[in-house]
Amino acid sequence: MKTLTLTAIATAMTLSLYGCGGDSGDNKTATSQVSFYVSDAPVDSAEEVMITVEQIEVTSESGETYTYDVTEGNNAYAQFDILDYQGTERLLIAEDFTLPVGEYKSMTLHVVPDSTGTMNYVLDNQVQHPLKQPSNKLKLGGFEVTVEGTQGFTIEFDLRKSLVERGVDAKNGYILKPHGISIHDNTTVARLSGTVSSALYTGDNCPSDTDEITNGFVYLYANHGLEIGSLVDNLDPTDEEFVGDLPTEGYQVPVASTSVDSATGAYEFGYLESGQYTIAYTCNGLGDDPINWDMLDIPYTQTSLDTGNDGIEEVELTDGMDKIVDLDAVQP
Repeated sequence: MKTLTLTAIATAMTLSLYGCGGDSGDNKTATSQVSFYVSDAPVDSAEEVMITVEQIEVTSESGETYTYDVTEGNNAYAQFDILDYQGTERLLIAEDFTLPVGEYKSMTLHVVPDSTGTMNYVLDNQVQHPLKQPSNKLKLGGFEVTVEGTQGFTIEFDLRKSLVERGVDAKNGYILKPHGISIHDNTTVARLSGTVSSALYTGDNCPSDTDEITNGFVYLYANHGLEIGSLVDNLDPTDEEFVGDLPTEGYQVPVASTSVDSATGAYEFGYLESGQYTIAYTCNGLGDDPINWDMLDIPYTQTSLDTGNDGIEEVELTDGMDKIVDLDAVQP
């Protein structure tokens, strides 16, 4: 884990040491020290996704707002490449943020305005494109602060869902959408990893003359007992640039997806909530559009869940679990 040199200013509060919960005392509001990190689920082709954040703002269920100014060295902001923190890697961006105990309905990352294209950008195929954030804000979901000791949260950017081109060949740059960015309590998240057997992408199993795994991706869906034909690739029909047809009724959009290491066949999901999941492998996940339905075959071999492990598995995760699930082909 990497940390930035940070300073903080919190509205209507003081900042103290990271790690301990508050004491309500007489007529005092219970508080807790909170830290925030960022992490990333990989994107297909970008070499850098650079973003510059100057402030974190959180809003309680009752409407109070609290802010934290993020700095790095002498700069009144912190700039970082999201792609540097994949899987379980993470970057500390806020520490000693004292917050009243309770429910928070939203978090907003305030992004530094950038007219030069040097603060926020995407480097793809050695071409630098501006990363434009509407109103210079990225509004995310909520979280809960408790008094149960140390609290840390990770803001995970699933760039396969949230990083979107605007215009043909990104002529209008990229934006980061809240869709695909989630906040996880570090004390309860689970990790899922494993290896994809070469039997799933060699021979006749994948449309490749070289039997490579370079296009291989693992998709993760909520729940068990899913119909094979209902598993679809990433899409967002609420986006203004969505075009084309929707899948049939009852389709299942992935919770997350990740590339498979071409050298080892390994995959990893770093920050998952507890629950039941279905894991599925596809040979042709490269270039999955985050907005439109690409009609990818998931799993690539369209077998049913009843036939056993043929590029598809079910798993149940509990708080803090580190689970390994390997994907293999059914032996004849």
